[in-house]
Amino acid sequence: MKRKHIIAAVGVLLAGMAVFSVYWMLRSSELLPENNLWNGGSQLPQPPPGTLSAPADDLAAQYNIPNFDGLMQSERDLFSQKPGKTVHPHEAAEYRGVLYTVNDFSVSKQTSLTSDQRRVASGVEADETGTLLNAYSYFMVSLTLENISDTTQEVYLNSQWIYFTDTENNLQGGGGEVIGYDGKEARTKDFYQQFLEPGEKRTFQVSYYVSDEILKDLKLATLVVQPGDYPNAIFLDMLME
Repeated sequence: MKRKHIIAAVGVLLAGMAVFSVYWMLRSSELLPENNLWNGGSQLPQPPPGTLSAPADDLAAQYNIPNFDGLMQSERDLFSQKPGKTVHPHEAAEYRGVLYTVNDFSVSKQTSLTSDQRRVASGVEADETGTLLNAYSYFMVSLTLENISDTTQEVYLNSQWIYFTDTENNLQGGGGEVIGYDGKEARTKDFYQQFLEPGEKRTFQVSYYVSDEILKDLKLATLVVQPGDYPNAIFLDMLME
């Protein structure tokens, strides 16, 4: 009887050693791809069920996700949410009861915004009419917001940032902040604040600065609504012709 107990104990010990060996090889990536959950590798999450028919390997290309190499962790967290939450011009995406639609976009040295409706950022030179004089341009987006909820919605037009991606799929310049829009006549404390009644739809021209150097190799501009709330953020892609 004692001998049987010894044999059983040895068997358990050998089985444990085998399990540990497999576990260790998994952790050291000997049986798994270089990027995996064990070693903290960055992989795109699967989209919500029913939102995509494309294979998982095609998600980065389908949703124009910039190369993760060189991105800050906050940018990785943000752009890993793109699958299933990206739309294109004339398509609407919802954020907390409000639909956002890009109607059109353009790039120019001139602007229709008055000096009270825009700000001049450091390094940007403009004349009295707002025409840019040095190596920057306006990136202007026609953006429609529609309240599809049954309550009044408070929105801020500076709650969306713009990101630029070059032809090699590298993120350029980080996030650009709104520099002005045509929703109010003067830059007061609540300048970017808007209230939308149930069913109300309004269109604004929202403007950003972009350097001419970025424009030389620009593939894509992405308007991200509420990037700080990245699990719920929405992405409005604008492909350059």
